[in-house]
Amino acid sequence: MIGTEIVEKVAKVTNGSAEGVGKVVGVVFNNMASTIEGNTKQKLTRIGDLLIIRRS
Repeated sequence: MIGTEIVEKVAKVTNGSAEGVGKVVGVVFNNMASTIEGNTKQKLTRIGDLLIIRRS
């Protein structure tokens, strides 16, 4: 699943729990997906990238 891959990546980089990161990714997707261009995979990838950048 696309979402699982993104959640695992973000959780690993941020040292967060997969459950917690999954909730954050889900909330961000639900609130912002309509404003991000691309298909679902591209949107989730972009959200994951932004969360990783924000953590750095």
